[in-house]
Amino acid sequence: RPIRSAIDERNYVFLFSFENMRTSFFQGVRKEWPESRFFLGKNKVMQVALGRDEEDEYATGLSEVATHLKGNVGLLLTDHTLDEVQACFKKHVQLDFARSGH
Repeated sequence: RPIRSAIDERNYVFLFSFENMRTSFFQGVRKEWPESRFFLGKNKVMQVALGRDEEDEYATGLSEVATHLKGNVGLLLTDHTLDEVQACFKKHVQLDFARSGH
């Protein structure tokens, strides 16, 4: 239900991928856009919320997004445009170095 509510309240749905995301890094992105919603979690649950095929998709085109929910991905629901989203993600790319003991 939270995903579907966020779809109703926002204009755009973006799918993003990540590797080894740190909590502190992600919190920085979320603080920059408090009006947007980020969803990370079980891909199958997110697929069901969006709709796995055209017949049961929540809104037009969401079953296509659901087919790409594989691996380390998340959903961003926002009113920001594609250009704004790309600029934000480019700004927040971080190099991560190995830590001792890991």
